[in-house]
Amino acid sequence: MTQTVAPASAESPITRLSQVTPHTWRVFFICLTGVTFANLDLNLFALVLTDISSEFGWSVQERGWYLALTFVVSGILITQLGTLADRIGRRKVLLSATWLTPFFVAALTFAPSTAALLLARFAGYTTAGVQSPLTGTIVMEESPPRFRGIFTGILQVGFPIGFFLAAVAVGWIAPIWGWRYVFLAGLLFLPYAWVIARYLKETPAWLAARKQSAEGSAPTPGMMELFTPAYRKRTWLLFAGQFFHVFAYGATILLPAYFREGRGWSLEETTSMVGNAYL
Repeated sequence: MTQTVAPASAESPITRLSQVTPHTWRVFFICLTGVTFANLDLNLFALVLTDISSEFGWSVQERGWYLALTFVVSGILITQLGTLADRIGRRKVLLSATWLTPFFVAALTFAPSTAALLLARFAGYTTAGVQSPLTGTIVMEESPPRFRGIFTGILQVGFPIGFFLAAVAVGWIAPIWGWRYVFLAGLLFLPYAWVIARYLKETPAWLAARKQSAEGSAPTPGMMELFTPAYRKRTWLLFAGQFFHVFAYGATILLPAYFREGRGWSLEETTSMVGNAYL
């Protein structure tokens, strides 16, 4: 009597996930924690936007222009850091961004003018913002092909977790010490750069690509490669998808200001509402 062997596809998802190596899990949780901290730093600004506008005397129109300028400048800089990551390695750029972000965010505490505040915001938004695509790339390259979707998908929970923690920090610090000291919370996560330096290695995929580039069998990474005939259509399609996705949720950066200025809520009520929603 012969036995019927169940095909590999009959294995349960839990069984298949149990076969993922400890190295992959370690990389995933390092990157998830990094995304969480980066988004905590990013959202502190939005939660105290009303207080910043009041102290610096911004009108609603000026505030909108300053926010738009921040996104445009930082967006351009992030693309350049992405290209740099292809040239010198994901780990080096991620480690540098993780080291620098707390200092740039903390600099907002001492900004004496609108120009100084925007300069610190440009730098902090750039270094914090680039951590999300970098960690996504690292997780994708380190994950088995069968699980790249689930790992990169779950990685996105770092966004709401980071926003929730930012609301907790603002709700606790701002009523006691004021909005400026909220940004010092970023320094609490400075030691996390040591974790990346100690436990995160460069991905084999990037090492292989660097070897091919050194041998002359692969082109030097550059932005214009995305617009060659082989990639142009896909580039515009994915850019449009990301643009409309972020357009839809990006306006929520103004919700804390709306709740406080349009609805008359207190800072504590606003941070509680926004924080719990993200949680």
